[in-house]
Amino acid sequence: MARWFAAATLGFLAVFSALTPLQEAAYAARWFAWPTAIYSFAVPGLVALVAWRLWRGLSRGEDLAPFLCALALFVLAFMGIGISFYPMMVPPGLTISEAAAPDESLRFALVGTLILVPLILAYTAYAYWVFRGKLDPEEGYH
Repeated sequence: MARWFAAATLGFLAVFSALTPLQEAAYAARWFAWPTAIYSFAVPGLVALVAWRLWRGLSRGEDLAPFLCALALFVLAFMGIGISFYPMMVPPGLTISEAAAPDESLRFALVGTLILVPLILAYTAYAYWVFRGKLDPEEGYH
Protein backbone atom coordinates (compact mmCIF):
# COMPACT_ATOMS: atom_id res chain seq x y z
CA MET A 1 0.00 0.00 0.00
CA ALA A 2 2.94 2.33 0.59
CA ARG A 3 3.62 2.59 -3.14
CA TRP A 4 0.03 3.61 -3.84
CA PHE A 5 0.07 6.21 -1.08
CA ALA A 6 3.47 7.50 -2.20
CA ALA A 7 2.19 7.84 -5.76
CA ALA A 8 -0.95 9.61 -4.54
CA THR A 9 1.09 11.98 -2.36
CA LEU A 10 3.42 12.82 -5.22
CA GLY A 11 0.47 13.27 -7.58
CA PHE A 12 -1.31 15.68 -5.26
CA LEU A 13 1.95 17.50 -4.63
CA ALA A 14 2.39 17.95 -8.39
CA VAL A 15 -1.20 19.14 -8.90
CA PHE A 16 -1.06 21.70 -6.12
CA SER A 17 2.40 22.85 -7.21
CA ALA A 18 1.08 23.43 -10.72
CA LEU A 19 -2.00 25.30 -9.47
CA THR A 20 -0.29 27.54 -6.90
CA PRO A 21 1.26 30.04 -9.33
CA LEU A 22 -2.14 30.42 -11.00
CA GLN A 23 -3.80 31.58 -7.77
CA GLU A 24 -2.29 35.04 -7.72
CA ALA A 25 0.07 37.05 -9.90
CA ALA A 26 2.44 37.63 -6.96
CA TYR A 27 2.92 33.87 -6.58
CA ALA A 28 3.71 33.44 -10.26
CA ALA A 29 6.15 36.35 -10.13
CA ARG A 30 7.86 34.83 -7.10
CA TRP A 31 8.10 31.43 -8.79
CA PHE A 32 9.36 32.53 -12.18
CA ALA A 33 11.20 35.86 -11.61
CA TRP A 34 14.90 36.08 -10.98
CA PRO A 35 16.43 35.46 -8.30
CA THR A 36 13.56 33.77 -6.43
CA ALA A 37 13.14 31.32 -9.30
CA ILE A 38 16.27 29.59 -7.99
CA TYR A 39 14.30 28.41 -4.96
CA SER A 40 11.29 27.55 -7.08
CA PHE A 41 13.37 25.20 -9.20
CA ALA A 42 15.50 23.84 -6.35
CA VAL A 43 12.50 22.54 -4.39
CA PRO A 44 11.04 20.43 -7.24
CA GLY A 45 14.53 19.07 -7.90
CA LEU A 46 14.83 18.03 -4.27
CA VAL A 47 11.33 16.55 -4.39
CA ALA A 48 12.33 14.46 -7.41
CA LEU A 49 15.47 13.26 -5.62
CA VAL A 50 13.54 12.39 -2.45
CA ALA A 51 10.78 10.69 -4.49
CA TRP A 52 13.40 8.57 -6.27
CA ARG A 53 14.94 7.56 -2.94
CA LEU A 54 11.50 6.83 -1.49
CA TRP A 55 10.62 4.57 -4.41
CA ARG A 56 14.00 2.85 -4.24
CA GLY A 57 13.61 2.23 -0.51
CA LEU A 58 10.12 0.82 -0.98
CA SER A 59 11.35 -1.46 -3.76
CA ARG A 60 14.11 -2.81 -1.54
CA GLY A 61 11.82 -3.34 1.45
CA GLU A 62 13.62 -0.80 3.62
CA ASP A 63 11.92 0.84 6.57
CA LEU A 64 13.94 3.88 7.62
CA ALA A 65 14.67 5.47 4.23
CA PRO A 66 11.03 5.58 3.04
CA PHE A 67 9.96 6.98 6.41
CA LEU A 68 12.57 9.74 6.27
CA CYS A 69 11.77 10.43 2.62
CA ALA A 70 8.08 10.79 3.42
CA LEU A 71 8.95 13.31 6.12
CA ALA A 72 11.25 15.13 3.69
CA LEU A 73 8.44 15.34 1.11
CA PHE A 74 6.19 17.13 3.57
CA VAL A 75 8.99 19.46 4.69
CA LEU A 76 9.69 20.31 1.05
CA ALA A 77 5.97 20.88 0.43
CA PHE A 78 5.87 23.38 3.29
CA MET A 79 9.02 25.02 1.95
CA GLY A 80 7.24 25.43 -1.38
CA ILE A 81 4.30 27.05 0.36
CA GLY A 82 6.69 29.35 2.21
CA ILE A 83 8.41 30.34 -1.02
CA SER A 84 5.06 31.04 -2.64
CA PHE A 85 3.59 33.11 0.17
CA TYR A 86 6.66 34.92 1.55
CA PRO A 87 6.52 37.51 3.09
CA MET A 88 2.77 37.11 3.54
CA MET A 89 1.71 34.95 6.48
CA VAL A 90 -2.02 35.13 5.80
CA PRO A 91 -2.13 35.66 2.04
CA PRO A 92 -2.61 38.30 0.86
CA GLY A 93 -3.41 40.30 4.01
CA LEU A 94 -0.73 39.99 6.69
CA THR A 95 3.04 39.86 6.51
CA ILE A 96 5.09 37.70 8.87
CA SER A 97 6.03 40.70 11.01
CA GLU A 98 2.38 41.84 11.22
CA ALA A 99 1.18 38.36 12.24
CA ALA A 100 3.93 37.73 14.80
CA ALA A 101 3.27 37.99 18.52
CA PRO A 102 5.07 40.63 20.60
CA ASP A 103 8.73 39.90 21.37
CA GLU A 104 8.00 39.28 25.06
CA SER A 105 5.46 36.58 24.24
CA LEU A 106 7.85 34.95 21.76
CA ARG A 107 10.62 34.87 24.39
CA PHE A 108 8.25 33.27 26.91
CA ALA A 109 7.22 30.64 24.36
CA LEU A 110 10.87 30.01 23.48
CA VAL A 111 11.76 29.25 27.11
CA GLY A 112 8.87 26.80 27.38
CA THR A 113 9.85 25.21 24.08
CA LEU A 114 13.49 24.83 25.12
CA ILE A 115 12.37 22.98 28.26
CA LEU A 116 9.51 20.87 26.90
CA VAL A 117 10.78 19.76 23.48
CA PRO A 118 13.80 17.85 24.87
CA LEU A 119 11.50 16.17 27.41
CA ILE A 120 9.04 15.16 24.68
CA LEU A 121 11.85 13.87 22.46
CA ALA A 122 13.37 11.89 25.33
CA TYR A 123 10.02 10.34 26.21
CA THR A 124 9.33 9.49 22.58
CA ALA A 125 12.78 7.91 22.19
CA TYR A 126 12.20 5.90 25.37
CA ALA A 127 8.78 4.73 24.14
CA TYR A 128 10.26 3.66 20.79
CA TRP A 129 13.06 1.85 22.64
CA VAL A 130 10.63 -0.02 24.87
CA PHE A 131 8.38 -1.07 21.98
CA ARG A 132 11.17 -1.69 19.44
CA GLY A 133 11.21 -4.66 17.12
CA LYS A 134 8.74 -5.96 14.65
CA LEU A 135 5.81 -8.17 15.42
CA ASP A 136 5.62 -11.57 13.91
CA PRO A 137 2.24 -11.75 12.13
CA GLU A 138 2.15 -15.51 12.76
CA GLU A 139 2.14 -15.08 16.54
CA GLY A 140 -1.18 -13.26 16.71
CA TYR A 141 -2.07 -10.67 19.29
CA HIS A 142 -1.15 -11.67 22.86
